[in-house]
Amino acid sequence: MTSVYEILLWPLVTLLSVIVGIPLRMLNGCKRKRCCSPVEDDLLMIPARDLVRKIVKQEVKCHTVISRYVNRINAVNPLVNAIVEERFEDALKEAAAVDEMITQNKLSEEELLSCYPLLGIPITIKESISVKGMSNGAGSLQAKDKIGEEDADIVKAVKKAGAIVMLVSNTPELCLNWETSNKVTGITCNPYDTRRTCGGSSGGEGALLGAGASLIGLGSDIAGSLRLPAHFCGIFSHKPTARSISLSGHYPDCEDKEKWNDHFIMGPMSRYAVDLPIALKIIIKPEYKEILNLDRKVDLNKLRFFYLDNNASILVNNVDRSIDNSLNSVIDYFRGKYRMDVNKLKFKQSPYLTIVPLLAIEGTDDLYYDQPKSNIYWELLKFLFGQSKATLTGVFYFVLHNLTTKFVSKRKVEKIRVKMFEARKELEDILGDDGVLLYPTYPTPAHYHFMCISKLLDCSYCTVFNAFGLPATNCPIGYSEQGLPVGIQVIAKRNCDRLSLAVAEEIENIFGGWKFSPQSQ
Repeated sequence: MTSVYEILLWPLVTLLSVIVGIPLRMLNGCKRKRCCSPVEDDLLMIPARDLVRKIVKQEVKCHTVISRYVNRINAVNPLVNAIVEERFEDALKEAAAVDEMITQNKLSEEELLSCYPLLGIPITIKESISVKGMSNGAGSLQAKDKIGEEDADIVKAVKKAGAIVMLVSNTPELCLNWETSNKVTGITCNPYDTRRTCGGSSGGEGALLGAGASLIGLGSDIAGSLRLPAHFCGIFSHKPTARSISLSGHYPDCEDKEKWNDHFIMGPMSRYAVDLPIALKIIIKPEYKEILNLDRKVDLNKLRFFYLDNNASILVNNVDRSIDNSLNSVIDYFRGKYRMDVNKLKFKQSPYLTIVPLLAIEGTDDLYYDQPKSNIYWELLKFLFGQSKATLTGVFYFVLHNLTTKFVSKRKVEKIRVKMFEARKELEDILGDDGVLLYPTYPTPAHYHFMCISKLLDCSYCTVFNAFGLPATNCPIGYSEQGLPVGIQVIAKRNCDRLSLAVAEEIENIFGGWKFSPQSQ
């Protein structure tokens, strides 16, 4: 049943769709489509799982690998504009040191791989995640001079595993958008069509990985920010179980750790599904290694599969035919190959039940960094007259946050949170320890730049699983009629990350995974 909140919000959402969506479609549709060139270097087509063995066995020099990735990044970045700050010179020095270490090391190949599971592997990092000595301003003009004082815990972990950090990538201002644009670095574009968004907020990572210019990336996700760029750019990503990853070194941060940790998480992005569990094992908290038990083999024959083809809310757009076809293809495969039922769930989650608790979180880093504070409505007025240093989405978020905290009582927010937890329990009871849910990541392929304003609540396909704290893995399936990547997400019960990751690997094996097949015109 449609709630009264949805009925009240529907006119606003519909109005935004018309007054913003139609002009943007017309404006962007008149521009010339541009896309990145295909990947022609075979060395760039090797998953990290296999590439690290080649490096350790000295079948290829680490210096060669890093050099080729530098070349690819330099080739695609003029089109996608994903780099905030690079460290290519240092990366090449570190690669040479890796080659020397392998030559002189007395450990066996297996011992080296055990100690350094990502030895010599190039990795890119979302700018909001602190890398010592590099930009850490999260796309904020106010914080543009902010430098990482030390590595975030997950950056320390991948470095300890032997990975080589190449750069920090672009993000919307304070990660507050499902598109990647700010007043410092500018707009990051989709590698398949530069007129279109790469998604956000881990959009720089999505664009580089989608274009074959990175192998593994680290991003963050509070409302779909790992999965949406992956969906738009045709790659894999994994939003881990809530609280399983250390959140140290992320900007923005929040004083209310309890509620923040319920929604916010960091995680891996990659071109290849087989690389996700490798990266996840490295970055999870030590106390979660046994809980997640990622080395435990998953027997797909014993899994139970469920699906939803839409979220049944009047506040979101209908699922595109290409997304629907992708979902049905996966359903048909598991029904046919494993001769199992794939049952449709009767589960509806209103967007407001997941978005209001998020907007009500207090104590988050705001627009002003270390500058004098300002009234958010004054900031909105400044923006309207072109005097604000903030972006529209940054101002808009804090206006909504202010309105939520003023007009939705804490008692009401807690009631909504209780309903949210009840819905989570309902879903987890259905999934159990052996079930996965197949579900669209987003209703459409990548849309034109800035059209997320006209699709205000379409993000709820992702946001609900942040609110629930469930693990979710984005999987590319194929392409739309326009040649844009499409896919779905696979969801499991909390602490059952291994299930969604195993299904993602099977989907990669059958449907081909990342291919990067841009269609120029």
